[in-house]
Amino acid sequence: MPEITEAELKKKIDRSDLSGLYFLYGDEKYLVSHYTERLAGKAGGRQYPDFNLQKFDGSEAGADRIAEAALALPFLSDRKCVVVKDPDAGAMKAGEAKKWEELVSSLPETTVLAVSLPNRAADGKKDRGWKKFIGLMEQYGNAVRFGRRTGEQLRRLLCTGAEKRGCTLSRANADRLV
Repeated sequence: MPEITEAELKKKIDRSDLSGLYFLYGDEKYLVSHYTERLAGKAGGRQYPDFNLQKFDGSEAGADRIAEAALALPFLSDRKCVVVKDPDAGAMKAGEAKKWEELVSSLPETTVLAVSLPNRAADGKKDRGWKKFIGLMEQYGNAVRFGRRTGEQLRRLLCTGAEKRGCTLSRANADRLV
């Protein structure tokens, strides 16, 4: 599947139209974290989160442990969510990369696998490991790249955020914050 936009991801989460694999990365680390949590909350469900939502630190958990969690059936729910934060594809050995490929190519319909980089940078242009990993994520899932926001986008975000919270923020004050 090709790369999707932030707006498309937001619609999928709001409609609970979730499927398979999501890879969230980019310069805007806050947005990566925010959407990872929204995705996990929606996909893992409210009932039995101890069983249907599992989180892993990608630098510590290997592909075998992640696959074990992803292949397990959900508990009294339609689906489960497995979140993997900050895997290091740049330092991944060939055997580990092969296990990742096997996992993402054979995800069960009952599992949503969310791989995100809230603290790590993925340089797909300079690093072969990252280029291959990003390609794998795009091939088998939904990749969302959160690029750097422009000043105008940030101003609009601040003003609409204040408005949603019952406050007003002038354009001049939003400019100061930006």
